[in-house]
Amino acid sequence: MLAAARTAADQVGFLVIEAAEAFPLYRYTDVGGLVYYLKCISWEILDFSVNRYRHQLLALHRRMEARRASMRACISSRWS
Repeated sequence: MLAAARTAADQVGFLVIEAAEAFPLYRYTDVGGLVYYLKCISWEILDFSVNRYRHQLLALHRRMEARRASMRACISSRWS
């Protein structure tokens, strides 16, 4: 993806000084935080909606509550 983005920028006359890909880890302490992130960053999971993923989100919520755990996630469009 980075190579394609850089080529597109070059083709329209932008000078690319630095380019890098990153897949950072995020820590969520509840499912609401994850939902907020995914709704704000809609290009990461193109078909994301709470209704579409409600069963998975509820299962994750229950698992996190049972373990009183936080969740670490690397969200990437390559997973969609």
